[in-house]
Amino acid sequence: MGLLDWLTKKPSANTAAATEAVAGGVRVRTSHGGPGIYEVPREVIAQGGRAVLNFLLEDDHLEEVMHNGSNEPILVFHHEYGMCRVNYSLDHVSCQVFIHEIVRAHNARLDEEHPLFDGSLADGSRVNIAIPPVTRSGPSITVRKFRKRAITVPELVRSGSLSADAAAFLWLTIEGMGAKAANMLVVGGTGSGKTTLLNALSWFIPSRDRVVIIEDTQELVVPQPNVVRMLTADGTTMDRLLVNSLRMRPDRIIVGEVRGPEARTLFGAMNTGHDGCMGTLHANSARESLHRAMNAPMSVPLSQLVGLDLVIVTELRKTGDGAQRQVVEIAEVSGIGEDTARINQLFVRDHAANVLENTGIPSRLRSEICRAAGVRSEDFAGMLKKRARAIERIAAQRGDLDTAFLRLLVDPPT
Repeated sequence: MGLLDWLTKKPSANTAAATEAVAGGVRVRTSHGGPGIYEVPREVIAQGGRAVLNFLLEDDHLEEVMHNGSNEPILVFHHEYGMCRVNYSLDHVSCQVFIHEIVRAHNARLDEEHPLFDGSLADGSRVNIAIPPVTRSGPSITVRKFRKRAITVPELVRSGSLSADAAAFLWLTIEGMGAKAANMLVVGGTGSGKTTLLNALSWFIPSRDRVVIIEDTQELVVPQPNVVRMLTADGTTMDRLLVNSLRMRPDRIIVGEVRGPEARTLFGAMNTGHDGCMGTLHANSARESLHRAMNAPMSVPLSQLVGLDLVIVTELRKTGDGAQRQVVEIAEVSGIGEDTARINQLFVRDHAANVLENTGIPSRLRSEICRAAGVRSEDFAGMLKKRARAIERIAAQRGDLDTAFLRLLVDPPT
């Protein structure tokens, strides 16, 4: 099965119906002075709290669903409008039934001696529950929803989160022209869109590559057909899974979130010929991400930082109508100084103009890819322009972008 066939498989009838019902039944009203209002249809509210929860969990526009353990309305985080209040407060009985079902499915314990719970729903969404005595107003429930459909790069370009020039550059460096794929980290604060961007960029991985994904909780939606997914479990750490993945003949290794000793193993792999490694990390800038990598609990030796090629920084910015996730910096590791790595900022966002701009700084990575692929620098520049224009054309289209984007991936301009 080719990439186009694999990615254009039709969803099940149940999924399509649910998406259509949700899209047609919700009205979101924005507010400049506070959260927006997310209005669940009255016919759903009439069915009770569990029906409302199911409705919210089926809406792919929502990223988080929150019940704060009080008589306050449910809160949701909408990917376009940000934080919103729902026109419904969850009753005590529905709350207890929902919690009981989740805890029982995990064969877990939740009581006064064990008042905290972390788990997942059947669709992969992450759920956190806290009950008294650690909460004061009854149970608290937070669901971070698993996105069934990954946002694509043309959508990010259309929304202004990413520029077409930067997207084309990332495409060529991830692909590596079949000779040298870039090792990269997507970094940012909580909720800044790191996983969303990593999902989108993973579409640039050639369909022939074997991809090994390592996560604590399944969040990545990688479209390639040859994928091995591994999740941490009791006694099986991310570092242990990463060591094991090196024996699985991976072409690409993707780590859902780098935060501990597994960082040394990942950087070790980058320095021993495993090109195309990708992951996310909590940091607010490229410089900060390198400092975090070098210090405990990651403790990556300075000499290994050169195995990392690119750091892509995302940021959640508040707007008058809600919030927008943006790429604010793309930097490369250009070498090692006395006590830290040197970086080149290749793309930086001009916040006044709200544009991600090419700094014009010569790229070490670009030169290395050209040398490895036997391509002249001017030919690389020509491919960049053609791919940027192609992405711009797709981003400007109305309606479904996926099919056009997939065809572009299968037959890219050269």
